[in-house]
Amino acid sequence: MNTFAKSLSTTLLALAVLACEPDPEQVAVSTVLDETVQALERGDMTALWTLSAPKAREEILALHARVHEALAAADGLYEGEDRERARAALGAQLFAGVATDDPDAGPRLLDALLDEKAMRLDDEARDGLRTRGAVIDGDTAVIHTSAGEQFTFQRTEEGWRSRLVMDLFEQNPRIAALRQNADGVLAAADEHRKAWIASKDPRTPQGAYNLLRAAAHASPRDAGVLYTLLDAPAHAVLVEALQASREAQKVLQRKTARRQREATYAEHGLALYVTAASDRALYEAWARSDAFASPVSVDSPPDRVEGDEASGAVKVIPTDGPPLSFVRDADGHWRLAGHAATLGTALLEPVKATLAKLTPTP
Repeated sequence: MNTFAKSLSTTLLALAVLACEPDPEQVAVSTVLDETVQALERGDMTALWTLSAPKAREEILALHARVHEALAAADGLYEGEDRERARAALGAQLFAGVATDDPDAGPRLLDALLDEKAMRLDDEARDGLRTRGAVIDGDTAVIHTSAGEQFTFQRTEEGWRSRLVMDLFEQNPRIAALRQNADGVLAAADEHRKAWIASKDPRTPQGAYNLLRAAAHASPRDAGVLYTLLDAPAHAVLVEALQASREAQKVLQRKTARRQREATYAEHGLALYVTAASDRALYEAWARSDAFASPVSVDSPPDRVEGDEASGAVKVIPTDGPPLSFVRDADGHWRLAGHAATLGTALLEPVKATLAKLTPTP
């Protein structure tokens, strides 16, 4: 017979003594303890839940919620056998089918978590010990047994309620292991989340996004990094814009003297283009200008990634600001998608309009 069960049985003997006392509070506390012990012995978890102190119920439900949170985190942290081991360590089987919002979650949790051996009181235990009655201090009552155990009660609107359930839990190594394992998984998830948010690995969508926003908000902005993070359609627009500018430049060269060309290029909006030796140089020159349209409107860390990364196309959702689309390139790096339209409006369409004016259709 375990010490805790013996200590519980001692309180039953106190009933005869306390029944002779006129103090109704002592009788009320002892009565609740007796009813709690009886509920334990017959395995009536609904009655046991009702007789338990609100604080005890809160702690049990909090453990339930924390384990469920840890189970969800484990699914994201681990794969394969590692995930199964983590779920087993978190008592997934114990909590299976008990949702955190189930109205009868409390009694069902008691049924799953309480050790049945602690619910049996034999005659030897009933005859072995004595208590000294309850020490009542305001809304708290404590019964100390001669075995050195302490049982606490809480005064509620429903009357006195027992914390015996929490006493059982605190002595149960399985419950302690569940708490420890849940704390461990959640701590690992927190570290993983911090690393995820801070990543600057372009082989991940959030890493590419962080590189992009850092370059866009640097002073001066890092146009080279911005360029490398553009997808193929954006690069194609830059190449087409540079090619169109070269055609317009040739037309103007035939029509103007060398000494007039710089002013003529500026007059036709080509000054940005003629000095660019490549599409990258064109983008970098534009990035240094007041006309630059940043691909990232806010300097906000990533919150989550939406979409299946295996598909090669996702959206990074910042904690503040609009989502940004990314695609995975052949080299495994993620690049900003959808920026080609902005580049077309800012760099391609103006130069094409200039070329059209310079070379009218006959």
